Amino acid sequence: GRKRALVIGSLLCAIGMVTFAFGNNFIDFSLAITLFAIGASLLSGTNEAFLFDTLKTLEREKEYGAIFGKAKTLTIAGAMIASVLGGYIASHSMTATFLLSALAYFIMFAVMLNTKEPMRRQNDVTAISITHHAIRTILLYPTIRWYIAFSSFTNFLIWGTFFLYQPYFRTFNIP
Repeated sequence: GRKRALVIGSLLCAIGMVTFAFGNNFIDFSLAITLFAIGASLLSGTNEAFLFDTLKTLEREKEYGAIFGKAKTLTIAGAMIASVLGGYIASHSMTATFLLSALAYFIMFAVMLNTKEPMRRQNDVTAISITHHAIRTILLYPTIRWYIAFSSFTNFLIWGTFFLYQPYFRTFNIP
């Protein structure tokens, strides 16, 4: 269920951050980013679906837009504050920034362990039928194929350069 995805996702992100904090070689960092990426993929979208299902169970699904909007605003505000504080903390200890991030994910893990998953009605839709439908849609609509190619290329450029920052800084002796 969604609760399980949120519990496992937050735990994997926390472990990934701890691995980053104490990693000192390529294998450590590869493991860290893999754990974090799997965790983040489990969290992505699941929290919104969990919120919607909870509101639907409470017969308040019409409030979803307002509640989600407030949650997104708080998330962005938190990210802004964390960016500034993270920069300051990193100037004293990079390890501390990863450990604080891990703490946030461990808190999420604890909260989700103690959260009740809302009941959902079962339907006949399976992962295989969804995958089949997705493949048919991709094959039938060239615009979607181009969008997938474009977003894949764009993400490659963004993340590819992200991982090249450190070698670039090292080349020019930037701490």
